[in-house]
Parts: sequence; C-alpha cells; structure tokens
Amino acid sequence: MKRERPDTRHQTRLKVRLQVGDEVELISGKGVGRRGRITEIIRADQRVRVSGLAMMTKHQRARGRTRAMQSQTGRIELPGTIHVSCVQLVCGVCGKRTRPQFEVTELGKRRKCRQCGADITRERGEE
Repeated sequence: MKRERPDTRHQTRLKVRLQVGDEVELISGKGVGRRGRITEIIRADQRVRVSGLAMMTKHQRARGRTRAMQSQTGRIELPGTIHVSCVQLVCGVCGKRTRPQFEVTELGKRRKCRQCGADITRERGEE
C-alpha cells in the first residue's frame, strides 16, 4: 500500500521580519502592552517565544534517585509561544512600536524605524 505524503512544495512560509534579541510589544491577546525580548523564532508555525510573556506552567516530575541526578522539579514557569501577528517590534531609539522599513545600502539590507528613521538593524551575536 502506497503511503500518502503531504504536498509541501507549494506551501508558503511567512517571512518573519523579527530577529532573536529584538524587543517586541504584545498588541493583542492577554497582556496587551507588555514588552519582552525574543528568545526563539519558530518559522514553520509562525510563532515566537518571548521572555516574560505568555508564561505557562509545566509540572515536572522528579527523575533519578539521587539529588545530584534530579533537575528542577515541581511547577516550572516557562514562556509559551505567541503568533507573530500578535507582537510588534519596538524601536530601541524612540521606544515606539514600529513596522521596520528596509533599506539596501553598501553595508547590505538595513532595518529602519518608520517613526524616527533610526537604524535598528541588529548585528550577528549582538544581544
């Protein structure tokens, strides 16, 4: 019997204009107006993980017999994922929410704030 595989050739992936380390503000859902930094981007699901926002509780059972083998047990607070449409980039210069404007220069593609015009491009490894 032939196994059916999903046709993934024509699926479009959302172009996420956010980067790890960007400061974002929650614009819809529970906790509107709260800010945090992006720690992970899940492009396949179009979701981001933001530190301090959408906290969820994981109940961790003790594993291992000795105390040295055990990791953190009990109720653990972990950041959940948020859809990218629910967060918006915050400019580091003016502190306002903005949709980044892209400009191609001799240095490459740069992100600019639409409010104040400041360069908000994050370099690799900059945290």
